[in-house]
Amino acid sequence: MKATVYSHSLKFYDALIDHSRLEVLSGGLNLQVFRGSLTDVYNGLGIPKAYYSETIGVLKKHLCIEVIQRGSRTTESVVVLHRPPERMFFVRTGEDDLTDAEDFAKLVTEFEKFRETLGGVNIAEALVAIDRRFTEVEKQMQEIRKTIKESNNK
Repeated sequence: MKATVYSHSLKFYDALIDHSRLEVLSGGLNLQVFRGSLTDVYNGLGIPKAYYSETIGVLKKHLCIEVIQRGSRTTESVVVLHRPPERMFFVRTGEDDLTDAEDFAKLVTEFEKFRETLGGVNIAEALVAIDRRFTEVEKQMQEIRKTIKESNNK
C-alpha cells in the first residue's frame, strides 16, 4: 500500500473526528459517532477521489471505523469512530511504499510454501542443467538426422 493511502486515511479519520460527536448508544456505550455525508467530508480535504474507496477500505479493515448506516442522497451515513489508523499496521517494503502488515504476512507465508515445494532446489542451477541436457539432445537429434539422411542416400 502506498504511503499516500496511509496518510489519506489518517487525514480522513481526523476530519471525521472533527465532524463527529460523543453519543450514548444502547447499553450505555459512549462512542464517537459521525453523522453526515462521508463524501462531502472527504471531498473537502482535497484528496484525489481515486483514493476514496481504498481509504475507506483501510479504515474499515483495521477496525478504525464501523459503518452503521451507509448514506445516500436522502440518508446520512452513520459511522462509529474507534481509533485512528496506526503506522504499526503497515510494513515498509520499499523506499516509498507501505504494504499492509496482514498482506505482507500472507506474501511471506506463500513464499515459504513455495520454497517448501521446491524441496531445496536451486532454480538457477536447475535451469542451467536443463539447458545443457536440451543442447545435448539437440546435438544427438542432428546426428540421428544426419545418419538417416546418409542411409537414405545409399
